[in-house]
Amino acid sequence: MSYLGIKKVKGTEYVSYVKKFSLMGQSFRIHKHIGKNISTLDKKEFMKRNLDSISRMEFEIRKSLLENLDITSAGILFGNPHRLVGAEKRKQIPALSRWKLVSERRSGALGPQAPRMKPTDESVGDSYNEKLLLDIELMSIKINNLLEIKEIKDAIVIEFTKEFIFNSNNIEGSKIPAIEVIKIIETGSNKHQNLNEVKEVYNSIEAMNYLQKGFKFNISSIKRLYYILTSNLLMQNGEAYPRGFKKIANVVNNMETVPPHMVLPRLRDLLDRYKEDKFKIHPLKLAMDLHLDYEEIHPFMDGNGRTGRMLMNKVLLSHGYFPMIIHSVNSRAYFNSISKGLSGKNRRTYYQFMLEQARKTYHTFYSIIEDY
Repeated sequence: MSYLGIKKVKGTEYVSYVKKFSLMGQSFRIHKHIGKNISTLDKKEFMKRNLDSISRMEFEIRKSLLENLDITSAGILFGNPHRLVGAEKRKQIPALSRWKLVSERRSGALGPQAPRMKPTDESVGDSYNEKLLLDIELMSIKINNLLEIKEIKDAIVIEFTKEFIFNSNNIEGSKIPAIEVIKIIETGSNKHQNLNEVKEVYNSIEAMNYLQKGFKFNISSIKRLYYILTSNLLMQNGEAYPRGFKKIANVVNNMETVPPHMVLPRLRDLLDRYKEDKFKIHPLKLAMDLHLDYEEIHPFMDGNGRTGRMLMNKVLLSHGYFPMIIHSVNSRAYFNSISKGLSGKNRRTYYQFMLEQARKTYHTFYSIIEDY
């Protein structure tokens, strides 16, 4: 958070805008001189008038921590190169098609609803957008500043919840329309006939509340998150979701996952590495790596994708970043990027896809917040 600092010089009070923040284990301070103190000076009004300049000041500091970014050669994307688990096993493939945002505003009780995303035919071929991460970093700063100015965080959490739940459940095969998801979240009622899919939405709402208020990075919390998401649900084969970790091996996208007897030690290792690296590695990479490694473990018989995407967002939120959405219209590319990330010589395709999804999310929600 920021504040207005006052300093008295020879009997005259001078005011400055001050913001303190931390990133990758380091603490930083932004200081922007405003001038003589006057009774009508208001921090929010100052931030609103100077949103671009104060965001740029923070961006220049954060950008300095990305100087070891390597996106032009095969191998490491950015961050600590020694902590890329299995990096020597990853395989590089051409970057995925780019997607363009098309916003479709809807009105509702809580203001503008989250927009739908539509793909375009644009393609980036084999090139990699070197400005992608920097764009995300700047948008993250501007979103946080705008939320502080408008004080609408709770409302935006609801808007994000609508879009996230619809897309996350749709990726896993749910057919419930977006409008019914919105009705459930806003009013608690709906007209959807598939009661299992309706229950999925209610479970997802509870899971997101738990993620914000009770979740910790340990085995018990991961199990609890899974239980909340799958409570009283039926899998596609009509059977109830089993309790506990998987008892038999599962294959996802024609790829073997970690065998049952290795689930617990691999999860412990994943959590230990997160705790070790959370102040060393950039949060975006930290979140993406945790999601990919979690999907390789695939600790439960089903429900791993929904659990993994929530874990990824918990990492982002814990480090002051806005959460992200994997959009269901890109589900095929999403699964492909995970497969490539786990089977190739590097994770570049996976990172490219995930960063594009983050950018899409951030630009969309910046517009929503701006219009609120």
